[in-house]
Amino acid sequence: MAKKKNIFKELHQLKQEEKEIHEKKVKEIVEETYHNQTIKLETYQKLKKITWYHYLIAILTSAILLGISFLLGIFAFKDIKKTEWIVVSFFVLILLIWLILGWYKNKQAAAYFNNHCRRYQSTLTDEEAIIKKNRKILLIIAGILLISSLIIFFTICYVK
Repeated sequence: MAKKKNIFKELHQLKQEEKEIHEKKVKEIVEETYHNQTIKLETYQKLKKITWYHYLIAILTSAILLGISFLLGIFAFKDIKKTEWIVVSFFVLILLIWLILGWYKNKQAAAYFNNHCRRYQSTLTDEEAIIKKNRKILLIIAGILLISSLIIFFTICYVK
């Protein structure tokens, strides 16, 4: 019985040592990431910033999706009222892609810090900045599609 207690004490002590080593590694990674961060932060901010042509891309993508939905509604479904449902389906698809990109960003951050508790913390990497920029663009597209679907719903469906 005494042997079992000693084994359990040793296992508990080993787990505590592993935990301390892991915490030290995480602290080193965090210190390395945020040490001398001015250069990293400057490039990170430049990469995640949305410029005028990103807004143009979002507006053109929304216009193309609206055009496709009108074409599908008129020619494929033979009813203009189906256009609103197609716009809403594009909206849901864009939001789903937005959520998947957020999940991927959080998973990458957890792997970077080697700690799932820090998955929402910024890693200041170029890849994360690009993902954040793409998520912003997708959110702009989703907003335009939402407003367009509401306009289509209230004009086409209620005009008699």
